[in-house]
Amino acid sequence: MLRFLPLLWLLLGAPAFAADAAASAERIVSVAREALLARAQAEGIDVLVEPVGRVQSVSAAASEVAEVAVIDWQSPWLRSRVGVPVQVRAASGISSTVVVWFALSAPKEGLVYAQDAARGASGAQTPTTMARYDLARSGEPALSSPEAIVVQRLRRSVRAGMPVLASDFEAIPTVQAQQPVRIAVAQGAVRLDVAGRALVDGETGQIISVLPSHATEPVRARVVSSQVVTLEN
Repeated sequence: MLRFLPLLWLLLGAPAFAADAAASAERIVSVAREALLARAQAEGIDVLVEPVGRVQSVSAAASEVAEVAVIDWQSPWLRSRVGVPVQVRAASGISSTVVVWFALSAPKEGLVYAQDAARGASGAQTPTTMARYDLARSGEPALSSPEAIVVQRLRRSVRAGMPVLASDFEAIPTVQAQQPVRIAVAQGAVRLDVAGRALVDGETGQIISVLPSHATEPVRARVVSSQVVTLEN
């Protein structure tokens, strides 16, 4: 009798075990990983992925074969943590969905900040260097050359080691807040210049608030150039 036990185990246990294997946690994770790597390859991005958290096996009836496939995956994928929805469908049509989470990194080479820099700093005066960074964290490719930022300024503070992104910068306005300016005043034939300080940014032709030297109240002035404004009535 004992010699028949292995045969009975194969006959009775193998079908259920095979069905479970089709929807095992390992299979679910493998399908999700393959889909994630395929999407990265399609976009020409090299990535490193590692599953995080636990994934439970999905049981199927002994007479059914489970189908495992990624479904409805429309959300952005290039991020440090990404979830991939995997559907397990049995032959009966009964299905369940499992979200497999991965830690993802995409090492790339590009410009990074060589030191901390404050908002408003000129791109020409912001030190950068070539180094590796994680595209999955930045969500945007780093610049490959500092030429594009020479005539721009930082729109936010940055820290050393962060990738240099185009979105970090903005065009430098004709007049910048706190910049010294010359206020041109004209009254009939009388014309004079008064030193002052711009209180806000301003483009050519725009009216801004300017504080004349030794004054306590600002005046309205129209921007003429990077150093000159004209007094408005």
